[in-house]
Amino acid sequence: MKILDDRLDKIIIDEYCDLYSKWFNEEKPYSNDMNTKKLVELIENKYKCMTEKQRNIELISIKERLETNSRDGINSCFYILCLEVLNLFSNEKVEKNINIEDGFIVELSDFIFGILEKLSMFNVIRKLSNKISYKFVDLWVVGNLIAAILSSIFVYNLSIEYKGIILIVLIYSILRVFEVIIYQINVLLFHPYRAQKEGKKYKIKSVTRMVIALLHNYIEIMFWYSTIVISIIILNGDNPYSSSWVEIVRSNILCIATLDGSSVKEAVNSYYKYLSSLVFCEIICGMIMTIISLARFIGALPGADSRDGS
Repeated sequence: MKILDDRLDKIIIDEYCDLYSKWFNEEKPYSNDMNTKKLVELIENKYKCMTEKQRNIELISIKERLETNSRDGINSCFYILCLEVLNLFSNEKVEKNINIEDGFIVELSDFIFGILEKLSMFNVIRKLSNKISYKFVDLWVVGNLIAAILSSIFVYNLSIEYKGIILIVLIYSILRVFEVIIYQINVLLFHPYRAQKEGKKYKIKSVTRMVIALLHNYIEIMFWYSTIVISIIILNGDNPYSSSWVEIVRSNILCIATLDGSSVKEAVNSYYKYLSSLVFCEIICGMIMTIISLARFIGALPGADSRDGS
């Protein structure tokens, strides 16, 4: 059987070489060690020598041949092979055009946010595990939302004696807020751009799923910021009980949703060195989540048909 398979492969390669000779008007490129890989290299070299205009003509000609030879297996396979090689040059041209026409600001921003995305906790987990399913991503989103709510309650009931635990929760809160914001910016701007550069079509599993996950993230960072505010109060030696847990959470929700930091300052009723910077970060996060991400993906949700047709 092995001998028969080898003979069959040689017959197919021989027919491919005949087609190559006829198509490119070249001498038949055949040798004892000829294989598909070497034939592809020969086709690549032919297209490298062509101008852009010649490649466009070649593309039209190949498509016409595929239509007329749709029932001929060997001919079709050869022209499909030529088409795939030709498409590689088209994808390379698209990437070059993007780099030239967009200047450096898009490439620079793409590079920066690509690096920042790699620093996220989720990316570290992704590197440790070969397979990350949609189910795991959903569990990660829901689990962090629950963790954010419980953390704000947990830290609210601690005192300065548990400074180490408070610091750990505070650091995780900051890392998670960072991860959510960087991810949203990448999904909105740079994931489609990177796919375009690679000559691929950017797709998401579901717009509805994306909006639901985004809303989970939106609520989640409200509670993470509540945890951060409570942690700062305790670490500054004050008692968070001067304001109820509900008041602190509500003030952070209002800050992010309305982009007004006065609600947080009123709830805390004290001045802290880091509070102004924290409120500023909350407003920026609120702008990204509310104005940019939510507006983008909610607008992409599929419409519902009405009964009266109007």
